[in-house]
Amino acid sequence: MVYIKFNNQLTNTHAGTNQNSNLRKIIAKIFRLIFPAANPDFDPKINSVNTWLLEFNEEGIPVKEIGLNNNGKPIIKMPYKDNVGYWTDIGMHFNKFSERFQVEKINQVEFYKFWGNFDT
Repeated sequence: MVYIKFNNQLTNTHAGTNQNSNLRKIIAKIFRLIFPAANPDFDPKINSVNTWLLEFNEEGIPVKEIGLNNNGKPIIKMPYKDNVGYWTDIGMHFNKFSERFQVEKINQVEFYKFWGNFDT
């Protein structure tokens, strides 16, 4: 298993004007009415994630993920209950993460410290 952490650069790259932001929110609400959410408990929190922690299997595919807020508190843990995952659902290979994000390898103990201390 491989464990990494990286800062959430998605919120910065997707930031736009208020008008665009409001339009995206409206479209997202309509989309959620038509299609059930893949992560019903956590989809609204994804943009609040500051740092992601991921666990990869031997094939280099993410199998577990934790999202931390600005204070380093876990706010997302997936897969969990009815939530399939954000990164785990995409199935992006470890090598692609290393190319796209500035990743830092962490150890299993650090990952499971957050995984085990998650409160819903």
